[in-house]
Amino acid sequence: MLLAFCAALCFWGAAAAYAAAEPAFHSLLQIQSELAPLMPVPQRDCSALAGDDCSFKAEGGAEFNCTVEHASRLMYETWVPPGASVLHVGARYGQTSCLLSRVLTDQNSKLVSVEADPSVWDVLQENLEEHNCRSEVVHGVLGPRSLKIITPDWAKKDGINGYGDLAVDVDDPRPGLISPAHTVQSLGASFDTLAIDCQGCFATFLDDNPVLRQTLSLIIVEVHQWSSEPSTVEKLLQEGWELKQKVMRQHVLCKGPCVSQCDPGWAEQHARQYYGDELLGFQDGGAGVLRPQTAKREVKALQRNTRRIRVASMVFSQTFETVMGIIIVGNIGLIMYEANQDAKCFPDWAGRNIDCPHRSDSIAWLVWTNLLLLITYTVECGIRFYVERTSFFCNKWNMIDLVIVILGWSSMLLASVVKLQVNLSLLRLSRLIRVLRAIRVFISIPEFYLLVTGLYSSIKAILFGSMMLLFVIIFWAIVAVELLHPVMSRLEAEWIRLHCPECMYRFADVFSAGVTLFQQIVAGDSWGQISLPLIAENPWIAVMLFIIMMTISLGVMNLILAVIVERATEARENDHEQRVKQKAQERAKNMVELAVLCANLDKDQSGTVSLEEMQSGYDHDKDFKKLMDQMDIKRD
Repeated sequence: MLLAFCAALCFWGAAAAYAAAEPAFHSLLQIQSELAPLMPVPQRDCSALAGDDCSFKAEGGAEFNCTVEHASRLMYETWVPPGASVLHVGARYGQTSCLLSRVLTDQNSKLVSVEADPSVWDVLQENLEEHNCRSEVVHGVLGPRSLKIITPDWAKKDGINGYGDLAVDVDDPRPGLISPAHTVQSLGASFDTLAIDCQGCFATFLDDNPVLRQTLSLIIVEVHQWSSEPSTVEKLLQEGWELKQKVMRQHVLCKGPCVSQCDPGWAEQHARQYYGDELLGFQDGGAGVLRPQTAKREVKALQRNTRRIRVASMVFSQTFETVMGIIIVGNIGLIMYEANQDAKCFPDWAGRNIDCPHRSDSIAWLVWTNLLLLITYTVECGIRFYVERTSFFCNKWNMIDLVIVILGWSSMLLASVVKLQVNLSLLRLSRLIRVLRAIRVFISIPEFYLLVTGLYSSIKAILFGSMMLLFVIIFWAIVAVELLHPVMSRLEAEWIRLHCPECMYRFADVFSAGVTLFQQIVAGDSWGQISLPLIAENPWIAVMLFIIMMTISLGVMNLILAVIVERATEARENDHEQRVKQKAQERAKNMVELAVLCANLDKDQSGTVSLEEMQSGYDHDKDFKKLMDQMDIKRD
């Protein structure tokens, strides 16, 4: 019978876990952002774009190192969506601009390439035309003022393949070429993606063009350590942007939904294969000089990062949560079996529990099963700590798991050391804490989540309400001892002996009177058996009992219930995280419905919905009309 119940319990636990809308992973915002590139279905074969095209020319038809832009192109092909509207700042010889034009396959996409250096405008245009690259080109700088483009002495000395030019104020005494200013508004487009490599100008570029902050959701920037760009990236992170990926000096920043367009982990894998132990590229050296640096340390860090992301994708998957849910619920059945076995030791082995042959810790398979479960919980904690790092300690469920593991190993160690001297029944009760892990599975179900959060928020109300109830009972217990005990003592001895032998002592002292009132009014037991004889003996006692009933039952107890309900309701309304999650789910559902409706409206399969098609849908599609009405959009 017990095995059947445990099997049913395990099955129910599995069903509860599968019913979860999403894994119970609350605190791990950083790892969730790292996992985002792994989740979407690959949309692009990035390996086809990974090669270096060395057919691009520099000024005067000279050749340049075509591998310089490899990390930039790697990030562009990995993260830029096919339908993005891209503002590309720092086009130089057009190598990255052509890559962007190839990944922007949607007909509604847009690419505007900006190059500030007048000395490369001609060769940029020639390269774009020769390679048939679709891009609008802006000759100049974006901002409120014109700038001068100079080549620093260190760039001339070290020679860095035509790169290294800087933009300075026009009144700078060093020789250079003037680059005219343009405004973002003059480009006639709204941009959601910024791909920028401008030799340290990222900070001033954002300050000079604040309108971009309102529309951008993806920024891919090459960060130069000698400039103010690192602090600008940190500021963006503080403002809510997420660092999705970093390869070489390329930083991918996202605000809102942002997914990788390639296979999971492809960029990291390609970076390791491409650079290996050779030069990883140009790392910033001292005094603003770019010096080559070997890649061993950075490649190893990349490998560790990739492993961590892959482990995280397993730990935070629904399958992993389901497996752990089944183990937890099965452990509850095991605890029940242990309790039944320990109960067989009484009363025959009372005081000699160690000698009892039925005790749970004398059953070999039960001991090994508990050890296996404890190892499983320990490994899970270790994996979560490896993935979440310091965020591990910010999650209350992780702390519960950690306490369970520590108590489990402590009780096992203590039992093996002192099992011959003491009774460890109370120590084994620490295993009951494992039952709390089941909550982790159940809260995935919305109804259980409401109950658990309601109970948690009402604990304080329950505690103080219980104290208030105790004080009221003590007050009436004192009154009962003074007024009811003398009446009870006058009842006929024969009647008491036959009908209620213990009634003589029900109000003999405050403690007994308090227990009696609790039994009668709170528990609702034996009110007539004790109270009716008192009323028969002295009718005025009915008034006193009525007042006691009203103050305790209808007064205090209902007041406690009202406060508990109010606190639970407040907790539900103030649960911002859950409301945001529900809104996100509703938004995702509405977006799917809208996408289906738009697909149905697109009769000519052009990929866009014309005004005529929308009007036709409004007239003939009830669902589309209902959606438009909800958004207060009329046909006219």
